[in-house]
This record gives sequence, C-alpha cells and structure tokens, in this order.
Amino acid sequence: YYIIPWQADSQFDWAVFRISWDDNRGKWEWASGAKVSGIKERREAAKYAISKLFEDWGYDVTKEEYQVYAEFLKEL
Repeated sequence: YYIIPWQADSQFDWAVFRISWDDNRGKWEWASGAKVSGIKERREAAKYAISKLFEDWGYDVTKEEYQVYAEFLKEL
C-alpha cells in the first residue's frame, strides 16, 4: 500500500493505492484504493483509508480469521 498527497482536486488530501502481482497473467498491476479528506497527518490518513478498504472488502479485523489485517493496521 502506498499513500500519496492527492493534488488532482481539492476535495481530497490523500490517495491510497496498491501494486499487486497477478500470478495468472505474470505482471504487476495498479489497484485503486481510497481517497481521504480532512486528515492532515499521513500516517493517520493511511490507517483510516486502509481500515475502510478492509471494511469494504468484508474483513472484520475483530475476528480471529482477519487478525493479520488488524496487526497490519497496528503497524502503520
């Protein structure tokens, strides 16, 4: 995951994206993530955006099966 200042428009302050390996096609791909506004600190924006991505994907980080994602969020 990467977070960058978002300068394309004034509605958002940050954008989160990821680069993932597609092992079926054998190539790297950009994957869109989320845009964040109202948070000035990079680290806090990243935690918020990525936690929302996990939530949208149905990853309940309070459940045992998703604890690796909860640990990831703690490390941000």
